[in-house]
Amino acid sequence: MSTIPLPGNERLKEIFLQSPISMEYYDAHGKWVAGNEACMTTFGCKPEDVLGFDLFTDELIPQDLRDRLKRGESGSFRREFDFSKVTYRTDRTDAPFFEIQFTVLRDAQGAVSGYLVQTIEVK
Repeated sequence: MSTIPLPGNERLKEIFLQSPISMEYYDAHGKWVAGNEACMTTFGCKPEDVLGFDLFTDELIPQDLRDRLKRGESGSFRREFDFSKVTYRTDRTDAPFFEIQFTVLRDAQGAVSGYLVQTIEVK
């Protein structure tokens, strides 16, 4: 497993990296920072394929949810995810049904410090 530049202590990094649930971490500006192994498998990509990916311009996320995230509100959606429409390199070509949860992360002063995205494929 590669080293991922995540803030926080080592135990939290281990939990993130080893979780069986697909997890992605975005910085306060919505730029992709890291994804765990489950994320790379779920989305059929490698970390270098999604470097610089922008959460706020991802057209597969409903616009109203992107707007809510920009306002600092968490949210989720469930729907078919069409891999033929992604803007990063992937080896997936199917259209699975995903439940995706977006959690706004805040620092000690309450300012948005990043975003955690968790994805579960609903069979």
